[in-house]
Amino acid sequence: MWHSLEKQHPMTLTWFDVDLPRGVIHIRVSKNGKDRFVPINQTVRAMLEGLPHTSEYVFPSPKTKGRLIDVKSRFDLAKSDAGIKDFRFHDLRHYSVFLTMPSH
Repeated sequence: MWHSLEKQHPMTLTWFDVDLPRGVIHIRVSKNGKDRFVPINQTVRAMLEGLPHTSEYVFPSPKTKGRLIDVKSRFDLAKSDAGIKDFRFHDLRHYSVFLTMPSH
């Protein structure tokens, strides 16, 4: 699941690690220190296919085209625009786990 990635993974994701034909993203160093492959769904695939390749990074810094350092200000702006107050970026991981539970 895309949202089950840790916050730094999308910020450091390179096009080299996106394998659209196989439908996976290669996470080179996960929380446990090992590589893993994360499957992507059709929604994520379509989003990735629509992104420009302006950098080696999938989500480059708009200023430097290099690696993003932090997304907190943009995340906080999106929360504010949506009228959401008590929500952390990490909560997205918890929600994705909830969505994948068999009883859901």
